[in-house]
Amino acid sequence: MLLPGISLAFLYFADTLQISYPISQWKTYIALLASVPLCVFLSSQMVLPYYVRGLPAIPFLAEFPAKLREFLDLSKGCEPALGLAISLIALSMPMCFSDRYFAGAEKGVLEGITNFLRDLVENRKASLSPERSIQMLSHRDYGKFSKHLRLISVEICWGIPWRRVFEDFKRGVETGSA
Repeated sequence: MLLPGISLAFLYFADTLQISYPISQWKTYIALLASVPLCVFLSSQMVLPYYVRGLPAIPFLAEFPAKLREFLDLSKGCEPALGLAISLIALSMPMCFSDRYFAGAEKGVLEGITNFLRDLVENRKASLSPERSIQMLSHRDYGKFSKHLRLISVEICWGIPWRRVFEDFKRGVETGSA
């Protein structure tokens, strides 16, 4: 129980020390918290039986580190370390996959915004008003940003103030850099 807690703290501090956008992506930590019970269960089945006799264990899981040791041709005595490694992998994989998913979604929106702003500048050079430029550009494909741009265009057509349009966009995207 202590080692998964240390691992959790290590992952958190490693993430906070990296250079990143001003807004944190907390959704990945939800995936981490969801995988903690699995890690604790796997640790109790693959690590603790080597240190404490008499604990109830599922035979397949308790024997898995020994079979893995034989398969990898490692020396005897490394079974608890293998069990711990498997437990920590089970802890970190959901967070890894969710981070890749959310980072990909964020990247798609940011790429769309970049292309949109480039086209918006060109339309402004042609003496179009910002409102008309956004309405014209809302029919183009900007990937994952297109649905947000169409909503912005509709809100501008309805005469909604710019401040509220930007607040709605910010709430819908949930990306600090957008």
